[in-house]
Order: sequence, then C-alpha cells, then structure tokens
Amino acid sequence: MTVKGEDISIIVIVIFSTFLNICLILALVQKTSKPNFMPCLLLNMALCSLLQGLFAYPLELNNIFKASVTSDVTDISCVVSAVMVYGLSLIVIFTITLLSIERVLAIKFPYLYRKCERNHKCFLVFSIMIIWALGAFWACAPLFGWSNYQKETDDSHRCNINFTRKDANNASYLCTLLVSCYVIPVSIMVSSYTLVKNSMRRMSVYADQRVGKNATLSKNSKKSEKQQTLLTILMIFAFLYAWTPYTTVVFFLMIDKRVSPTIYTIAALNAKTSSFYCPLLYGFVYKRFRRRLKDVVAKIFV
Repeated sequence: MTVKGEDISIIVIVIFSTFLNICLILALVQKTSKPNFMPCLLLNMALCSLLQGLFAYPLELNNIFKASVTSDVTDISCVVSAVMVYGLSLIVIFTITLLSIERVLAIKFPYLYRKCERNHKCFLVFSIMIIWALGAFWACAPLFGWSNYQKETDDSHRCNINFTRKDANNASYLCTLLVSCYVIPVSIMVSSYTLVKNSMRRMSVYADQRVGKNATLSKNSKKSEKQQTLLTILMIFAFLYAWTPYTTVVFFLMIDKRVSPTIYTIAALNAKTSSFYCPLLYGFVYKRFRRRLKDVVAKIFV
C-alpha cells in the first residue's frame, strides 16, 4: 500500500472513530441513570477508541506526513505514537474480555451477578483500574527494558515492538504478550460464547414453561438479555476479525518468516478499524441509538 493510500485510510478511520464514539458516549451517558456493568464497560471502550481517534492515530498520521515530506520523524514522536496506539488497543481487548465474563455471570450465575451488582461501584472502579493498569503495563514495559520499541524499517514513520530481536529478554516478552493479550482473551471469549449460548437456550425454554411464551415479563426479559448478549457476541467476532490477521503477521515475524510490507500495513490498518466497531455494533443491536445517530447526522448535514 502506498503512503498516500495509508494516509487516506487512517484519515477515514479517525473520522469514523471520533464521530461514532462521541455519539455512543453521549447515548450511554443519557441512557445510564446508574452505573451498571455493561454500559460502563461500553463507555470505557468508547472512551479508549475516542482517544485513539483524537490523539494516537493523528500523531501517527503526522509522522507519516513528515516522513513523506522531510523524512524528519523523531524517535520520541514515533515511540509516543506506538505506546498510545498499543496501550489503548490492549485496554479495549481486555474490556471485551471482561464483557464476555460479565455476560457469563449475568446469564449463568445470576445470584452471584446480583451480589456483585450490590457493590457495583467498587467492583466497576476496581475492574476498570485493573484493565487500564494491564494496558499501561504491556505498553510501557518495553520502555523499561523488557523488549523495546523500534522503527519498523530504517526509513519508517511508524514504531512498533521489536519482533525480530532473538535474545531471551525479547522472546520472553513476545511469548508472554501473545499468550496474555491474545490466546487467553480469545479462549475466554470463545468459552463465554459457548456457555452463554447454551444457557440462553435453557432460559428461554424455562421462561416459556413458567409464564408462557406470550407473557409480557417473559418477552421483555428475554429481549433485554438477548440484546446485551448479541452485542457481546458480535464484539467477540469483531475482535477476532480485527486482530487475528495482525496477530498472525506478528507471529510470522517472530519466527523469522518474511512478510510483505503491504500485507503488514493492511493487517495493521484492519486492526485500527476496531476503534469504531463498538458504536457500529451498538447501533446494529439497539434501534434507539440508530435513531439518535440519524438525528445527529441530519442536524449536521441539513
């Protein structure tokens, strides 16, 4: 992919990410009368994605522009961009993982879930702090000697984790990173999806038997749970779509396989599109958000 093509792609991602995540944040703030697990986790995702669109990706775009015009891209600017993109992306990944666990607790262990809800403020604050701490840890560890950031090529505008260094220090970081930030989250997501799918089927049958298929309580309860569960499942598949190609490319680089720069760039851009999947999927599941989005667009362009 040419530099110009990459420029345009990142600009489009920035526009979509910023606009859609602002709309989602406003919708969630208006909708949420008290801090519940799922809305707050979605809010955390939207905030991270918005920060990517407002600061991380524009900084990377600025580096691309400087490299194409003057070839004057400082190492500090390059590394700061990498840390921001990397850290915020990991926070989103961990949030989706926690959303998967939240759905399992809500559907399969409702009594435990209600018990956690009674102390929801402490639990929410603690959970979100852990997520941000994990993202910061993995993004900042290379700054303190566990692996390192480097420019992808000598004349590159973009920095990334050093995937090619072969010493024990770097290998330990990359292997631990791959397991902790991809294999474990994917395993949790897939397991959660399986558990929730089976539990939802049993719940539907039980509700129909107890209060009848056409009872208002049964319909409303099933609709709410199905919407929230559908949203989580869609986010899991969106995560796999966005990050699996990039993870595969990184794995090939780790084992000394040659990867085309074009393939690497496409995989990286595909991962960046994950920054606006959350509002798109939320709009797909909830009609009210779609109507609000249409109203916002109408006010802007009419």
